[in-house]
Amino acid sequence: MDAASEGYPPMNPFLRSSWCQSSNASCPTRSAMSSIQSTTTASHNSGSATPNIDNDLARSKNAPLDIILRRLPEGSDPKNWEKILGVVSRWRTAGIWFAGRGLESRGEWGSILETSLQNATAPMLTSLRLHQISSPRDNFTANLFRVGTTPRLRELELETFCLRNWDSPFLSNLTTLSLSKIFIDGPSLSQLLTILEACPDIEVLRLADCNFALDAHLRTPPTRRVHLLHISTFHVHRLGTDASDHLLREIDAPSCRDFDIHWGTLAVEPAEACSEFITPLFRSYIHSAENVRIIVTSKFVEVEGNTRGRDDGFRVKIHKLASRNLWPILILPLFTPPQPTLQLSLRFNLDRDHEIPLDDVRGLPGVTKVTVDGPYSGAILVEALGSVFGDDEVTRWLWPKLRGLEIDGVLGPRILAMAEARALAHTEQGGQQQRPVVFEGLVLGRQCHISSRTLEKLKNIVGEGLEWKSLE
Repeated sequence: MDAASEGYPPMNPFLRSSWCQSSNASCPTRSAMSSIQSTTTASHNSGSATPNIDNDLARSKNAPLDIILRRLPEGSDPKNWEKILGVVSRWRTAGIWFAGRGLESRGEWGSILETSLQNATAPMLTSLRLHQISSPRDNFTANLFRVGTTPRLRELELETFCLRNWDSPFLSNLTTLSLSKIFIDGPSLSQLLTILEACPDIEVLRLADCNFALDAHLRTPPTRRVHLLHISTFHVHRLGTDASDHLLREIDAPSCRDFDIHWGTLAVEPAEACSEFITPLFRSYIHSAENVRIIVTSKFVEVEGNTRGRDDGFRVKIHKLASRNLWPILILPLFTPPQPTLQLSLRFNLDRDHEIPLDDVRGLPGVTKVTVDGPYSGAILVEALGSVFGDDEVTRWLWPKLRGLEIDGVLGPRILAMAEARALAHTEQGGQQQRPVVFEGLVLGRQCHISSRTLEKLKNIVGEGLEWKSLE
């Protein structure tokens, strides 16, 4: 994972000091502070000079330190590393990315890290990120804070970096925990649940590409429940075996508003456990929402919306929803029973190998807007919108509340036939079917081939809501 993507500034300092913010230290001018960072950065990047760590530490006095160590270069002096580790008691935040070119190089840096931190106390440390930039299967393992304490640590992120002491007291009272690319020496699922039990106020939990060993007693139906009452973000990506299934059964997260699951290459998705987790939770959000959107792509299905009376939204994202029978298990139950005031919009972004799952989305209630990105699948949707379905006794129009449609790659005559059929059905009297409403917005992409005569007829139906992007 690149450091820049994590919100760090595009620079490579060994040390970023916050000493000028200290109330008992004289704050230098902005130019003086800039020169410290510029000199440090230049020395590190050039590889020809030694960063003046001694001066930076001396000038920072006793103020908290924000440490950023990225892509430690070959040939860097370990003494600089030791100097920074020697003031771990002043660390406030630390982000460390190892990028040696061989096990020997990484082992040297890692050995210094473990020696310095296994018995260290970091009373100011609030955030710790340790990343091993190497082969995903080449985890580095260390013993950290075995005896020392980190009373203020709230955010922990480990990538391709394992611990020998997953039962350490420093793994408690966290509000954010992120574990990724941990294939060896990772915690068992039971150890992970114990860590979560020690973090009752956790708000963000992200687990990706990890191999959590499944304890024997967890192979039976769950006997323990971990109640995470404050968790709002819960991401589970490619955990392998049936760890995802058991994890969802063991965790109770009634405040979760952002759930993201990716089963990876598993042959059988744990749909039942996933449904038990998301259906009651997100159905309650949807039932209290005014507007909800479903995004369907070739790789995932995402449901998002905003709850009335709240500024924050909710989101459930399910990757690789390849098996069509998972739609009625995972998606449709979220909208059952249907809410008459719900306004639902759909967005399809599919490649040529995937079609709109019409049999699945027919049952979605309250669809008021549909967008199809790209030229694929549009023709099939237009045909379905222009005809009724059902049996001889009861026929229905697809999404009778549909008022807005944005589409591309469909011939003008087909679009006109669909619009005319729905407009005519809107004026018909009697019958058992729910009459479709008149389009208020129809946006046609540049790959829709439309004659001027067809365009004029569409304008008579849609009015000012008609837009053809080829005329822009």
